[in-house]
Amino acid sequence: MPAVYWLIRSACPRAVSFAHFKSKEDIDIALLARMVDVAHKHVVVPAMRAQEGLSRLTALVENWFGWSTKAGLEGGCPAAAGMFELDDVEGPVRDKLLGLERQWDKILKQFIVE
Repeated sequence: MPAVYWLIRSACPRAVSFAHFKSKEDIDIALLARMVDVAHKHVVVPAMRAQEGLSRLTALVENWFGWSTKAGLEGGCPAAAGMFELDDVEGPVRDKLLGLERQWDKILKQFIVE
């Protein structure tokens, strides 16, 4: 998932190298975890400032559109890229992506219920 390698620069000090990870899959999973932190900061946190109900749901969806560009991800949303790239590949990175998709669905449902 080349779109997320920028996260290493923002999440890890220069002293940390790829040797810190046991596999490329471990790197990808760590980068997806960092992406969640960045997305939460740009999408969910600002939406929580809106009034509960439709205003909050609207803010969430509006923040979601283009969040990756606003966060400095030139390659677009890493999760979307990963879902496309790994749609037919079994493994821990795809499993992580599917878990992230379930988390996003849960957040959307929570906001809809409010």
